[in-house]
Amino acid sequence: MGIYAGPLSADDSTAWDEFETYLDSLDADGGDWLSDPAPPEPGSKMHTLYLKLIERFPCRTTLPEQEQETAFSPWRSEVWAMFGRNHAWLDMNFSSSPEVMPHMVELASELGLTILEFPTGHIHRPGAGGTYGIAN
Repeated sequence: MGIYAGPLSADDSTAWDEFETYLDSLDADGGDWLSDPAPPEPGSKMHTLYLKLIERFPCRTTLPEQEQETAFSPWRSEVWAMFGRNHAWLDMNFSSSPEVMPHMVELASELGLTILEFPTGHIHRPGAGGTYGIAN
């Protein structure tokens, strides 16, 4: 699932194109948006999203060492490593979606962020008043 802090068109097809163009621009600058994103600035919307997500749904790497092997985490990879300045790419366990996604959609909307669900094609726009599973 992608999360984006920038503006996107109201038309879904155009919005997907704009998001993919944004990701391509990161690679064109010599970076790698997926494996080596520039981290978000402290206090930014993306940084706030990260802190609120791991507060409720910890990443194993944020837990004490003795808990890392046995603790439940909805994330399939290290969460912080997937955050960039204006985007995040979150790799979540499919079985965790019913618990995590409603919270994620609400939190992203409060912060003015857009969620783009690649598997389903849904776009959850900030302030749209939708709920998880309903494209806004």
